[in-house]
Parts: sequence; C-alpha cells; structure tokens
Amino acid sequence: MVCAGKVCTLVGDWHSHPDGEPVPSSIDADTWRKMSKNQSRNMVGAIFGREGVSLFWQGKDSAGHKPMRVTYEDDNLIIWELFREDEPTSTFALQNTIPPHQAF
Repeated sequence: MVCAGKVCTLVGDWHSHPDGEPVPSSIDADTWRKMSKNQSRNMVGAIFGREGVSLFWQGKDSAGHKPMRVTYEDDNLIIWELFREDEPTSTFALQNTIPPHQAF
C-alpha cells in the first residue's frame, strides 16, 4: 500500500508459498484479476517461496497476469521490471529487512 497524506492506494497483494516455488496458482491468478478489476487499476502480485520471490503484473483490463523480470539483485535489494511496447516501463523494488534465517 502506498500512502500520500491521508490517501492510501492498494498497489498489490503478496503471500507466501513456503513449501514450493513462487509460481501463481489458478486461485492466485483469479484473485489478482478480481482485485485489479474491483480497484479499477493495474496491480502487482508477489509470491514469496523457498525458491525466491516472484512478481507478476495484473492489468486492470487484462484477463491474465504477466511475470516481471529481475533486473538487479543483491543481498538487500531486488528490482523487477515489466517492459511493454505500448506503455511505460513498470519498476518495483523490494528491500530485504528480514534476516534469511527468519524468513520462514
């Protein structure tokens, strides 16, 4: 959620798949599609798993989600981007503040 003053905007949804890969299930995809449509905005879905973290872009008018690709990664920061020919590049960053041994 992003807040500016007293206005907060939901930018996405996250959850974990602690026993598997960070790949969206059909339930995840359906939830993201409904959330995006109900909010009338593009959204990001994030899945944290033992194999890493994955981000997915859900357009408000799109039936499906698109994976975002990692363009930078180190021990403290991961940056994902979604490149689309007809729209500006979407960039999202996640800063790690949890020690790896406490993640799950």
